[in-house]
Amino acid sequence: MMSRLALCFLCLLGACAPADCFELPPVESTVPEKRCGESAETYFSASAVEDLEALADCTILVGRFQQDSVAQLQDFAPLQNVWKIEGALNVFRSPGIVSLHGFENLQIVEGSLFIHQNENLETIGALGKLRTVTQRLYIGGNRLLPQAQVDAFASRVTVCGSKDVAGNE
Repeated sequence: MMSRLALCFLCLLGACAPADCFELPPVESTVPEKRCGESAETYFSASAVEDLEALADCTILVGRFQQDSVAQLQDFAPLQNVWKIEGALNVFRSPGIVSLHGFENLQIVEGSLFIHQNENLETIGALGKLRTVTQRLYIGGNRLLPQAQVDAFASRVTVCGSKDVAGNE
């Protein structure tokens, strides 16, 4: 049987699917699975609560969810059913975002997670169930986000790629 490290190395080389890097227990949910999005390479965003509400019954987001310079949203509350992202989550330069509330059920990002340059982000506590990021993890430049919280988060999440979590608070 191949070790986790060997599987991770193969994933980084593109020789296996990201999900092959880790054996994940089945997700317990009372919500029926619903995939939303076209492909892991397709970009999408939400600039208003109504945009997020259109995704409220999704359990898997497929694509590169990019939140750039969003001032109207404080959090992601309508996305409470999402347990997996296939692509990426990139929250940056969004002055309205104060927390990641709404992602409390997120368990895996099959791709990268970037949270940076959010001047009013105070907590990433909503990511308490996140176990795995199969590519890159970057959390930096969030001036109100306590570095100790980021360090604790980064130490418990398995990252199959680079990890950069400096420069907060």
